[in-house]
Amino acid sequence: MVGYRGSQIYLFRTGGTVDWSATVGNDPGHVIGVSPGSGTLTARGPIAIVTVTTSQFVQCGTVGYPTITINPGGAQYSVCTGWIKPFAGHGHGHGHAIP
Repeated sequence: MVGYRGSQIYLFRTGGTVDWSATVGNDPGHVIGVSPGSGTLTARGPIAIVTVTTSQFVQCGTVGYPTITINPGGAQYSVCTGWIKPFAGHGHGHGHAIP
């Protein structure tokens, strides 16, 4: 995400009007950004796209990732910008890039 457009989280409405918010946690350096941070999903605007950006490298494979929580519902996403450590089981692991 550093120097790129950022990753996106898509929110979809079912039923009536839904007020939503996206909050960042475990980010003491304030390097993670979400835009927009809140909104309202309606019949005329049933989809929202939240863009996640970071101002610096956030290493993958460590404890304590920054998180993004979407409410209502409490869906939580971990944020990192590097390579995931290879899977150690059965010797078949490969690193995967996180865009």
